[in-house]
Amino acid sequence: MSVLAGAINLNRELRTDIQQRLDEVEAAIRHSWGEGGNVLLGAGVVAASRDFGAFEQPAAWQDTAQFAALTGHPLISSNRTDDLKQLLDADDLHLTLQQSDGAFCFLHYLHQEQKLTLATDALGLRPFYYTIVDEILYFSSQLKWLHRLGVANKADPQGLIEFSTLGFFLLDNTPYDNVKCARPAEVLVIEKGRLSRSRWLDWQSIATQTLAEEEALNLLTERFQTVCAKYAADDTHSLTLLSGGLDSRVINQELSRKGLSVLALNFSVQETQDLACAKAFAQEQRIPLEVVQVADTQAITVEQRLGTYRRSGKNEALDAISRPRLCWSGNGGSVGIGWVYYSEAIYRAAKNEDVERLVDLYIEQQSAYVSKRMIKNANELQQALKRNLVKSFDECGDLPLEKAFQLFLLFNDQHHHLAVPYEDIDEYQMDFCVPLLSWKVLACVLSQPVEKVRGHQFYMKWLQRSYPEVLNTPWQAYPGHVPCHLPMQGQDQWQMAANKRLARGQVVKAWREAFGARAEQPIKMGAFTLSCSLHLLGLWNAGSHIGLVDRMTRW
Repeated sequence: MSVLAGAINLNRELRTDIQQRLDEVEAAIRHSWGEGGNVLLGAGVVAASRDFGAFEQPAAWQDTAQFAALTGHPLISSNRTDDLKQLLDADDLHLTLQQSDGAFCFLHYLHQEQKLTLATDALGLRPFYYTIVDEILYFSSQLKWLHRLGVANKADPQGLIEFSTLGFFLLDNTPYDNVKCARPAEVLVIEKGRLSRSRWLDWQSIATQTLAEEEALNLLTERFQTVCAKYAADDTHSLTLLSGGLDSRVINQELSRKGLSVLALNFSVQETQDLACAKAFAQEQRIPLEVVQVADTQAITVEQRLGTYRRSGKNEALDAISRPRLCWSGNGGSVGIGWVYYSEAIYRAAKNEDVERLVDLYIEQQSAYVSKRMIKNANELQQALKRNLVKSFDECGDLPLEKAFQLFLLFNDQHHHLAVPYEDIDEYQMDFCVPLLSWKVLACVLSQPVEKVRGHQFYMKWLQRSYPEVLNTPWQAYPGHVPCHLPMQGQDQWQMAANKRLARGQVVKAWREAFGARAEQPIKMGAFTLSCSLHLLGLWNAGSHIGLVDRMTRW
């Protein structure tokens, strides 16, 4: 795991005021990172990286000609250091990046050419953020760094509404009105003050390719095993997450087949289906399972929980893990292979090429409504949310809407759901293996007709064919998807969460955050204070309203 940050002059001349600002950026980086970072100083450029060593493979390079660094792992090979060298030696960067399988961000600066290159992975899971202020382009792999540098101060109400209602930002939006986020497979080049943008992967072309089902199933298994092997490298003991679903289960099964000793972690509420299913699978497959009981699975991200757990030193078994700051995660399987959000109603709208209807249904499905009670100009912000959702389909070109919706989910939902937890990577200091989010794995699924992959249909065929062991014990299935016919124990944790009231401490914290929020945030503070009071007195369950405002003040 690592962090990138820096700034570069866009003016043909290096004015005194620009140099002064670049010096301030350097000073801020050195003050924050001390001796823990690699810093480049060039003519009109400051670039820096800090690696916390999760992969235990250095990925920074500096000599008289160039400076380069990585966050994450490209997975061109199993060795991150070798991957960086391949990217530096590439005659055609786009072609070399197409060999990647992982989640990463790449930085490269050439002194003589005064050329800065930034690139992100196929889905933008490890993006870079950038803004231009007074002829300087500032960039970082974390939004918080741009805020620290004083160039990300003004909130963007529309971006905040997107995050508050959907849980992610649309397009290249961020919570700041002047800051943009890299799009999937984006390459940004600044050479002698000139800026250009391109994509190293053509997702539209991938979405139109077709394979026979038999071929797609075989290729999916081959590619999944390949990406797992590259992530595993020479490890003998691995740390994994294990929930009650299928995604983490298939990863644990593949690692066990490869002969790795696995320690699985489950963070769940007591007596839930998630815990019961995880226990049943672990026992049947003889996988050691460490259960960490939590009161609320949604209070913080699993990444944050994992970092806190690792630092606690409560489990000596972690000492045996080959790379204890690296954990395997099933992120991406339910959306990118099972297509959990592709409901029957949305499918009908897509078949009719009715994007307005599809977006309305998606808003309803996600309960993405702007509260008139809590938010100023709620009607206008709701309309803007819908416009941006419709606009999100523009980058899918002339694809049929049923295929475009698949790319929408990959480009937005998956893109930002992981990008947000990575904001705190310097705090929990862990990184993640996410093999189900390999673009080559997802391409196999995209090669099939939409009607054959919705509802976990193709996913289940793949498991029955290549990993039948994962279906020997009960798993949590999504409503309307291929069901689990095995007897189920435990309570539905999602229903439990829906019925649970926010605790006093959570409400007070949310109110304090809102009270201290920036003036441009569209919160009706009087109404929010009243709602918090009624909730604390037990007169009204204002949990959904409080949650919306709490997510807004995350930034």
